[in-house]
Amino acid sequence: MRNANERQVYTPRRPDRIEVSGEHVRARWIAVILLIALAVGGFGLGLHRLLSRDGGWTEIEARKGSPGCAAEFRLLYELDGKNAAAEYRTISALYTAACERAALVYSEEEAEGVGNLFSVNRHPNEAVTVEPELYAALSEIAASGERSFYLAPLYDFYSGFFFSADAEEAAAYDPLADAELAGFFADWAALAADPAQLELELLGENRVRLHVSQDVLRFAKENGVERYVSLSWMKNAFILDDLAEALRAQGFTRASLQSVDGFAADLGGSGEPFSMELYDLSPSGLRRAAVLERPGPLCCVSLRSYSLRSAYGDWYAESEDGLPRSVYLDPRTGLPLTEQREMLLWSSDRRCAELLLRGCPVFLSGEDPAALRDPDIRFARCDGGVLFCSDPEAAIVAPDPLYTLDIPS
Repeated sequence: MRNANERQVYTPRRPDRIEVSGEHVRARWIAVILLIALAVGGFGLGLHRLLSRDGGWTEIEARKGSPGCAAEFRLLYELDGKNAAAEYRTISALYTAACERAALVYSEEEAEGVGNLFSVNRHPNEAVTVEPELYAALSEIAASGERSFYLAPLYDFYSGFFFSADAEEAAAYDPLADAELAGFFADWAALAADPAQLELELLGENRVRLHVSQDVLRFAKENGVERYVSLSWMKNAFILDDLAEALRAQGFTRASLQSVDGFAADLGGSGEPFSMELYDLSPSGLRRAAVLERPGPLCCVSLRSYSLRSAYGDWYAESEDGLPRSVYLDPRTGLPLTEQREMLLWSSDRRCAELLLRGCPVFLSGEDPAALRDPDIRFARCDGGVLFCSDPEAAIVAPDPLYTLDIPS
């Protein structure tokens, strides 16, 4: 038996001399030249297609294999017809770099040399330096008072519900199906709601301190909690704002950005209206009530407790008792939302994250968006067969005839 170390040297046999006929030499050379010409022509055509591109609206893709977050976003850009190929390459490189940067900044896993939420969670009651973009996001959260940020262990656990193999496994992650688990969710929600127990302090110069009480530290140790804060489903709103700013800073404003989970921004440079779809889930089924068009620039937030498409379908499900489930938890109780809700907000003056943080309490509590009482935030909703839009500048395109329109003059 021969093992891997007992290598034998193989010496190839010298081939016999092959005589090539001298006949038809000229024809052979002509054939070779034609084949080379065809190959060069094919290469030139491929190169031309690579280097040339038509103007108009085009989807800009990040570099293939990039470790960024581009898979969760879609960038459309109106390319200049005179220099479309070069413009595409420039924007693609910028977009790739911005997505790679965002993936590091907003990651909640350890990243060498990067101050992110992993650092904040790993060092409670200590001053931690975070990336400037994350510091700006945390500043917005602190100013809003939104407490969903402090429900990290609940979102960590509840995510198992959506990736379970069957109903029995899903029930093990469902606080509505397990009284003991419901108690854990309620206890943590009560702690998270109290700033004396959990609170992020902004220290300036990109430094923060997460204040964690002894009660919370004790509870975390007893229950295996490793994370106190998380952006969870809100993360992409902050990332989209950063991507939009990266484009805007370089003068690329003929752009429209969308995330897979309901956040969008139109930078307004194209001068064309931006379209928003309004859906209504009624007892008769899911209907697209209308398409709303509004000139940019604007940001838009569309939240709903049911799925429209499979792109983000992992975060929508139905429990064994038929209740719709989505990723959202009520910060007052820690329990999942089971009501069918939708919310469509937009603004020409507010960033996506600010829109989300303003609208989040309204959406999670089931209040009317009119409760926002903010003239800079517009909304549309359906209720009892009536489609209401608070924006007189929005055009209602192809409304469903089953709905009565209610639009202020």
